[in-house]
Amino acid sequence: MLKPRRVVISIQGRDIHMRGRDIHMRGRDIHMRGRDIHMRGWDIHMRGWDIHMRGRDIHMRGWDIHMRGRDIHMRVREIHMRGRDIHMRGRDIHMRGREIHMRGRDIHMK
Repeated sequence: MLKPRRVVISIQGRDIHMRGRDIHMRGRDIHMRGRDIHMRGWDIHMRGWDIHMRGRDIHMRGWDIHMRGRDIHMRVREIHMRGRDIHMRGRDIHMRGREIHMRGRDIHMK
């Protein structure tokens, strides 16, 4: 199947750009509000219960998040991203490309 390189979805009057070969979003509730959200990569998988994106405030509550292209694995229960302040509560976080490995219950990144 031929897939468009660029998919633009307007939600709440804002643009969401999704560039990649494969984008999957599975969850009970997905909210995207605020500024532009850019997702660039070959394969993006979002499997979780609740994903909220409001401006700079991003809440991700779920079991498993896979982002391939730069290879980012996030297995956490709760992620809060507010500007530069990032709260990650989970067991295992892998970020490859910049080589960041984090394992712990509570991780704060500012």
